[in-house]
Amino acid sequence: MILGGCQVPEPVETASSPASPGRPLDGPRESQRLRDENRVLKSRAVILAARLAEQLEREKRLSAEVHKLRFLTARQEEQIRALAGAPAERDAYREKCQKLTIELARLRKQIAQLQGIIAGLRGGQPTPGTSPAGSPGT
Repeated sequence: MILGGCQVPEPVETASSPASPGRPLDGPRESQRLRDENRVLKSRAVILAARLAEQLEREKRLSAEVHKLRFLTARQEEQIRALAGAPAERDAYREKCQKLTIELARLRKQIAQLQGIIAGLRGGQPTPGTSPAGSPGT
C-alpha cells in the first residue's frame, strides 16, 4: 500500500492466523506475528496522522485562498459596476470637446470680424493689439 508517498507493508496473513478473536495464541510465532502486525499498524497510524495534518494544512491554505479570491471578485465586480458608464461618459466628453472646439473657432472668427469692424469705424486705424487687416498682430 502506498500512502502519502511512503510505502507501508501490508500485514502478512499466515496459516497460523487466528480464525476468531477468542482463539488462544499459538506460542512465540503467533506472538511475533502480532508484534509485527502491531508495528505495521502503528507505522500506518503515524503515516496517516502525518497525511491528515498535511491535508488539514492544505485545507486551511485553500480556504484562505478561496476567501481571498471571493473578496477580490467582489471588489472587481464593484469596480466594473462603477466604471460601466465610463465609455459613455468619455464619448459624451469627447463630443462636448468637439462642440466646444467648433464654438471656439466660431468665436475667434467672430472676434476677428468684430475687430475688423472696430478698425473700420475708427477710420482705418487699427485698434491696439490688432493689425490693419483686423487679425491679431504679432
